[in-house]
Amino acid sequence: MFEFKKAEIGVVEEDRPEPSHLPFEIKKVSFDLNDRQSPISLADGDDLWVGIDAEWVTRDGQNIVLSYQIYCVNSRGETLGTVVYPEPGKRLAFETLISMAVKACRAAGLIKKWPRSIVVVAHFLRADLSTFKDFWHMKTRLDGQGGSVIGQIITDSGYGVDETAERKRRAPLKPIILRDRHRKPQKSIIQFVDTLFLSPNKSPLTALGTMLGLPKVDIPEGYSIERMDELLVGDPESFELYALRDAEIAVKYALKVRDFLSGQFGLQKLPRSLGAVGVSVFRRLLNDADIDYKTAFGLEIAKLEHWNGGTGKVRTKSVTVQSPARGLLETLAIRCYHGGRNESFMVGPTAIGDWYDWDLKGAYTTGLCDLLVPDYAHMCMSADPHDFIGHVMGFAYVDFTFPADTRFPCIPVRSEQYGLRFPLSGSAYVTAPEIELALSMGATIHIKHGVIVPWLSGSEPLFEGFTRMIQLLRREYPKKSLEEVMVKEIGNSLYGKLAQGLSDKTAFDTATGLSKKIGPSAVTNPYMAAHTTGLIRAVCGELLHRLPSHRTVVSVTTDGFLTDASLAELDQTGPLCRRYQTLCQLLHGTERGEPVPMLELKHHAKQIVSIKTRGQCTAVIGDTPPVLAKAGVKCAGTAEEQNKKIMQLYLEREPGQKIDASHLISLRDQWLTERDLIEIKKQVRLSYEFDQKRQLVNPRMVEIAGETHIACDTTPWVDAGMADHCRVRFDGWREDNCLKTMEDWASWEDNYESALALQGSKMRVRADGSLGILTRILTRALAQKAWYPHSMSYGEISALLTSVGMPVTLDTCKNSQRAKLYKYVVPVTDKVLRVLALLLQQLPDYPLEPLFRPERLDEVKHRLAEIEVSHV
Repeated sequence: MFEFKKAEIGVVEEDRPEPSHLPFEIKKVSFDLNDRQSPISLADGDDLWVGIDAEWVTRDGQNIVLSYQIYCVNSRGETLGTVVYPEPGKRLAFETLISMAVKACRAAGLIKKWPRSIVVVAHFLRADLSTFKDFWHMKTRLDGQGGSVIGQIITDSGYGVDETAERKRRAPLKPIILRDRHRKPQKSIIQFVDTLFLSPNKSPLTALGTMLGLPKVDIPEGYSIERMDELLVGDPESFELYALRDAEIAVKYALKVRDFLSGQFGLQKLPRSLGAVGVSVFRRLLNDADIDYKTAFGLEIAKLEHWNGGTGKVRTKSVTVQSPARGLLETLAIRCYHGGRNESFMVGPTAIGDWYDWDLKGAYTTGLCDLLVPDYAHMCMSADPHDFIGHVMGFAYVDFTFPADTRFPCIPVRSEQYGLRFPLSGSAYVTAPEIELALSMGATIHIKHGVIVPWLSGSEPLFEGFTRMIQLLRREYPKKSLEEVMVKEIGNSLYGKLAQGLSDKTAFDTATGLSKKIGPSAVTNPYMAAHTTGLIRAVCGELLHRLPSHRTVVSVTTDGFLTDASLAELDQTGPLCRRYQTLCQLLHGTERGEPVPMLELKHHAKQIVSIKTRGQCTAVIGDTPPVLAKAGVKCAGTAEEQNKKIMQLYLEREPGQKIDASHLISLRDQWLTERDLIEIKKQVRLSYEFDQKRQLVNPRMVEIAGETHIACDTTPWVDAGMADHCRVRFDGWREDNCLKTMEDWASWEDNYESALALQGSKMRVRADGSLGILTRILTRALAQKAWYPHSMSYGEISALLTSVGMPVTLDTCKNSQRAKLYKYVVPVTDKVLRVLALLLQQLPDYPLEPLFRPERLDEVKHRLAEIEVSHV
């Protein structure tokens, strides 16, 4: 019988089972707690692992189940696989399929006794479980994880359940009783394992099969995965080969992971995810090194007492909580946790040349080794920026200003709507490495609130043992082998666990039907997470800052950047780079002491196309596969095929263009509506315009793939407010435009510069744009004889302005005598400057100062001079 433990116990209505051909009876019965018989003993047979899979076709929003596949493996590694076909249009109950699996294994001699534990395995378990007709009766017994489900059920007595009052739907759970041929009830543990969470980077089943030497079976030519019903009719043998392989790969992969983790790390149980392995192994290594886990992470044990009405006694429970010292300033550390630096420094195609994709070696795993044990009890406040220099853990809220000619400012300013920006000035939450780098770049730093967290005296690098063990293990296995990629994933996952629960990210709770904030892991620590990410951002920032001025950077993404600078041109002698290099040598060095480079070349290309942050493709491939980051767009095929599609999509995009963003129904929607796992058809607007995290400058047309497309460089914004002002207006402009040509640039420049120039005034941008603003201001100024003394009549003013491209009537000149005249509101656009150049030929002494903002005058004069030269 299956037990579903819930808070309320009642009576389950009787449900007559269908006749069964099994040697034991499957029966659902009514149950009353008061009539409960003596408990059934847990079966003592060997465990049975069962891989499951289902094939279906979708019609009218519902899945028509064609078959169920079961692939069983006993404790000796003996296997049995079979395909089960339900009656047309019907589905099997979950317990029916499990019973058939046990029956088949007993008949074949794989097991002799009823299994104590039945481990049900699938890849993306939610997809297969939802094909059973009784699935929704046990949905709240499973836990949601990463868009799928996991959990455990004990086959025992059952009871009816009303879900919590917070749920709008009711799903009464019914007991499931399995009896053998002697009518003896059997009690087993049903454990659900989803190999999706045990695969590196949530790899597809195809990749797992390749690593196991069990490639997925190809569908014969002329058939498709969308119409498996046609394959079943036309080639049933190929159908069964294809269908059964998925169940086989899933269960064999799970067993391979179990055996590897048991043999390598001594884990007795298969974890829910590879991330959980990293935490478990790390804590064990701390214990082996005599490092107190609670001291290292600022935790302590608290005793909680509550009255147990059932026993009539006080019950004491021990819980792990933050120490007061750690909790005191934790909010500051959380606000200093920003994640990786992601920026695009140009848009459009690059010039033809050599472009390199440089990455920091083992960025976050290496960065973790910069951490000693924090001494939370002796944290102290500091407003001196120099206290944050060196190997220091520190966090601060600061005001900052970089020199105006700084190419790559290094202090992140967070926008709730648009993410991180790196402007020249502003206020921000930063870590000690970023303060150190900013000072070395000539920035002025004023610390408004700062804290130094000293290292515990005599402590060693906290994560060195774990990281070193991961590196040594990876070297024991062939690169890209199952074991190597699994160990790599375990190592990389630990950093993520440090930051788990720090943001407001939520996950769907299958038990209540509500979204709940993701809780902390056993190693969540904002001080460590913020320091590690701050160090990586600072190391990347130092490399960018020290680049030769004639070199171009396309983009930076977390732990690497695209540039035309060769390795020899990358200055790695800065204090932060030297610190990182030391960590690399410590972790990755060999006994021979050979130097370990801190930078690795990931890609090389001859021409890159920069789309936006996290969006690049390759126009001319170099010595490696293409650089490709799709910025959220889905497409299939090889890397080269996808690269070609993305580049074509970018070059041929149109305003308002829609692309396919269909996706599987979410866990939330599926649970609340009790629907099949179906594809939700969806179209979204293509978002392939620049994100304006930096200011676009220097527009020009560049040849690419036999045509031309605009390319722009960027400069940092003066402050985050200017970035927001631009982004909002660009979002409006791109509703009906794309930035592809110089004509598009002129349109955007006119739109943005007009809005920027009129800030603070009551003038509004009209359909005539920047030229209309210039016309209004010059007409009013000349009519009122302001700024420039003259003796022209209204008619002469009208004739003058009209002759240079600003048609103005006589009546308009007369009316302008009384209109309000604003200073510094003329936009700096190409249209304005070309007309102004013509005007200055007739009025060479006309002053520019009242027209433009003071900070733009030098730019105006420079551009006017270029216009004059071009007309010579």
